[in-house]
Amino acid sequence: MAERLELQRAVAASAEEIFAVLTDPQRHVAIDSSGMLMQASGDIVTKVGDTFVVHMDREALIVAALMISESWLRVCGKCW
Repeated sequence: MAERLELQRAVAASAEEIFAVLTDPQRHVAIDSSGMLMQASGDIVTKVGDTFVVHMDREALIVAALMISESWLRVCGKCW
Protein backbone atom coordinates (compact mmCIF):
# COMPACT_ATOMS: atom_id res chain seq x y z
CA MET A 1 0.00 0.00 0.00
CA ALA A 2 1.30 3.46 -0.90
CA GLU A 3 2.31 5.77 1.91
CA ARG A 4 -0.08 8.67 2.37
CA LEU A 5 1.30 12.10 3.14
CA GLU A 6 -0.89 14.93 4.36
CA LEU A 7 -0.05 18.57 4.93
CA GLN A 8 -2.03 21.44 6.33
CA ARG A 9 -1.02 25.07 5.97
CA ALA A 10 -2.68 28.31 6.96
CA VAL A 11 -2.97 30.73 4.05
CA ALA A 12 -2.92 34.44 4.85
CA ALA A 13 -5.66 35.31 2.38
CA SER A 14 -9.40 35.66 2.39
CA ALA A 15 -11.67 33.06 0.81
CA GLU A 16 -12.42 35.59 -1.94
CA GLU A 17 -8.70 36.02 -2.73
CA ILE A 18 -8.16 32.25 -2.84
CA PHE A 19 -11.14 31.62 -5.10
CA ALA A 20 -10.02 34.46 -7.39
CA VAL A 21 -6.88 32.42 -8.08
CA LEU A 22 -8.61 29.05 -8.33
CA THR A 23 -11.33 30.21 -10.73
CA ASP A 24 -9.02 32.02 -13.18
CA PRO A 25 -7.29 29.68 -15.65
CA GLN A 26 -4.51 32.21 -16.38
CA ARG A 27 -3.65 32.46 -12.68
CA HIS A 28 -2.98 28.69 -12.55
CA VAL A 29 -0.28 29.14 -15.19
CA ALA A 30 1.11 32.26 -13.49
CA ILE A 31 1.58 30.61 -10.08
CA ASP A 32 2.87 27.24 -11.33
CA SER A 33 6.39 26.80 -9.98
CA SER A 34 6.99 23.46 -11.72
CA GLY A 35 7.03 24.87 -15.25
CA MET A 36 4.57 22.16 -16.25
CA LEU A 37 1.58 24.41 -16.99
CA MET A 38 2.11 26.00 -20.38
CA GLN A 39 -1.08 27.93 -21.09
CA ALA A 40 -4.77 27.93 -20.31
CA SER A 41 -7.91 28.47 -22.31
CA GLY A 42 -11.38 29.35 -21.18
CA ASP A 43 -13.01 32.04 -19.12
CA ILE A 44 -12.98 32.63 -15.39
CA VAL A 45 -15.32 30.23 -13.62
CA THR A 46 -18.39 32.06 -12.35
CA LYS A 47 -20.95 29.30 -11.82
CA VAL A 48 -21.38 25.56 -11.38
CA GLY A 49 -20.66 23.76 -14.64
CA ASP A 50 -18.16 26.31 -15.99
CA THR A 51 -14.90 24.75 -17.18
CA PHE A 52 -11.48 25.72 -18.45
CA VAL A 53 -8.49 23.82 -19.80
CA VAL A 54 -4.89 24.06 -18.61
CA HIS A 55 -2.33 22.74 -21.11
CA MET A 56 0.53 20.81 -19.56
CA ASP A 57 4.04 19.94 -20.71
CA ARG A 58 4.71 16.30 -19.84
CA GLU A 59 8.48 16.77 -20.13
CA ALA A 60 8.33 19.41 -17.40
CA LEU A 61 6.41 16.91 -15.26
CA ILE A 62 9.24 14.41 -15.59
CA VAL A 63 11.82 17.08 -14.67
CA ALA A 64 9.72 18.21 -11.69
CA ALA A 65 9.37 14.61 -10.49
CA LEU A 66 13.13 14.13 -10.80
CA MET A 67 13.79 17.31 -8.82
CA ILE A 68 11.39 16.16 -6.11
CA SER A 69 13.03 12.75 -6.01
CA GLU A 70 16.51 14.26 -5.73
CA SER A 71 15.33 16.63 -2.98
CA TRP A 72 13.75 13.74 -1.11
CA LEU A 73 16.95 11.76 -1.45
CA ARG A 74 18.95 14.61 0.11
CA VAL A 75 16.44 15.03 2.95
CA CYS A 76 16.02 11.41 3.95
CA GLY A 77 19.42 10.11 2.85
CA LYS A 78 17.97 7.04 1.18
CA CYS A 79 19.17 5.46 -2.02
CA TRP A 80 16.87 3.44 -4.13
